[in-house]
Amino acid sequence: MCFLVAAMSQRRMTLASIDTNTAPPNAGLPKSSRGMPPPVSGVRPRPSLAMRRSSLAMPGGDLRPRMSLAPGQRRSVGVGRMSLAPGTLPPIPALKDSRLRMKNARSTMESNLLLFLETTGFTMPGWSSRLVHEPTQSAFVAMFRHIYRECIDPGYQLGVDGRKFEEEVMLLTKEIRYPFVDDLTKTKLTAAGSQQNWPACLALLDWMVRLGSAVGPSHSGPLERDDDNELHALFFPYLWKCYERFWDNQDTYPEEMEGLAQSFASKNEALAATVDALASTKQELDAELSSLTDKQSPLQREEHENRILQSDLAKFMKYHHEVLLPKLEKSRRTIERLHTALAEHTAELKDKQAERERRQALVDTQDVSEEEFERMMSEREWLVRQLEEVALQNREAVEQCWRVELTLTRQQAEVEKRLKTFQVGARRVRLLPLSLPNGMELTELELVPAHPATMLAPGVSMQAVRAKIDSLRAAENEAYRRVSDERLALQESHDELLEGIEGLRRDAHSLETRLETLREQIDEVGRVTTLEDDESSAECIRQEGIVSSIDHASSMALQQAEARWKASQLQYVSRATDPDYKRASRPRPLSVRLCTTKCVTPSIRYWT
Repeated sequence: MCFLVAAMSQRRMTLASIDTNTAPPNAGLPKSSRGMPPPVSGVRPRPSLAMRRSSLAMPGGDLRPRMSLAPGQRRSVGVGRMSLAPGTLPPIPALKDSRLRMKNARSTMESNLLLFLETTGFTMPGWSSRLVHEPTQSAFVAMFRHIYRECIDPGYQLGVDGRKFEEEVMLLTKEIRYPFVDDLTKTKLTAAGSQQNWPACLALLDWMVRLGSAVGPSHSGPLERDDDNELHALFFPYLWKCYERFWDNQDTYPEEMEGLAQSFASKNEALAATVDALASTKQELDAELSSLTDKQSPLQREEHENRILQSDLAKFMKYHHEVLLPKLEKSRRTIERLHTALAEHTAELKDKQAERERRQALVDTQDVSEEEFERMMSEREWLVRQLEEVALQNREAVEQCWRVELTLTRQQAEVEKRLKTFQVGARRVRLLPLSLPNGMELTELELVPAHPATMLAPGVSMQAVRAKIDSLRAAENEAYRRVSDERLALQESHDELLEGIEGLRRDAHSLETRLETLREQIDEVGRVTTLEDDESSAECIRQEGIVSSIDHASSMALQQAEARWKASQLQYVSRATDPDYKRASRPRPLSVRLCTTKCVTPSIRYWT
């Protein structure tokens, strides 16, 4: 701001030195340009697509062109187009050009392209309108160069960096955010005139033409400019208005300053409202975060359930491998054995049947006597009885086998139940984990049906467990004996303390009885003492009254006696000074006698 004010003052001093009769600087300018500052010498105005923020209704987002000034330059007011090529824009999503699938889209794009080329004065060696429909590679390159210079960046020169044409075109299309850049390839750009590649290249040229037409000259000045920097958008109009007032020979700008203050005030209000909204949003998010963090994470819960399921799965697999599979193998062997026995019995039955048929044939062919027939019949009956007895024994054996199997199942369940109880008790008494003599550590005692001899895991024997149990039992017995001795000693001490407490209770009872007697005596003495004190107090009061009366009467009599004594002394002195009286008689001494009687008032007698 200080730099701008200094520049304005220097410019005003320069204008003041010019002759006042010269023509004004705006005399030769058109009416629309008057009141605008002349361009600074040496600064070429940069053509621009738009000096205000423009939003293009196309896929890929909005284009926000900017203009920057070097130190000592003024912002150009001229109309034109600004380069869209430089800039750091976010990547665009992959899109497909739906126009290529439309029926008359190609003819429309070619007509639009031909009209733009004719309007902008495009020329090249061998140019004709036919090249728009069936272009060559050189025609496509020339058309792209012309359209990019007219619509995108007038100052850009293709091929300056030494890149190939197709590589540079791919970079430029990404920089200007061409939405259908995925439809282009270096192969298509190298052979753009072919029938299969020309529609994609034609769509690119048509999009650039439409972009240049949509973002054409806006004829907007600095006051209508919308800068991306909000502070610049507020401060630049203020500077421009002050600059206009400066050319009107004004040094103060109160109205502009007030407008700037109002702009900043409204901006601050908007920012305060935004801050309040963000603060409330933050509080809501914090509350939501606290509510989510206070609870257990779903991932942790699922992981805990997964661990439980994995442990259950491991236990089931262990039970499957160690219990179910041995049972299945045992059942399979039993079935095979039964099938073998069935086949053997079937074969034996067939043999017996064949033997019976053979013998029956022999019997039929030979002559049998009556005695031999009876013998054979009796033998047959004996064999039938033997067969029935064997069948009965077989049924009994099967039933006994089922009973044994059921008993075995129940005992197995009981053993498993007791084993669980043993596991809990073993951990409680610290029997488990147990170090075995072979270096293994037994953490859990399990039954393994795969080892029917011991039903224990390989390397595990009950001798070590029994030895550990015996050692624990001996330790517990020793601890029990020690605790019992301590208990007996404490019991004896407790009995002695109870006897002492009982003696103390008896002493306390006798003391309480004596205390109660003493309290009664004290109360009686207190009552007698109170009565005597009352009587003594009354007698003392009476005696004090008598003494005070005597004192008062004595003091009155004494005063009277002193008065009479003084009078007698005066009389005596007067008589002593009289000579006649001296001669007449000799005076006797005066004696005073104070007598008290039983009466309250004393009496005084005088003798002469």
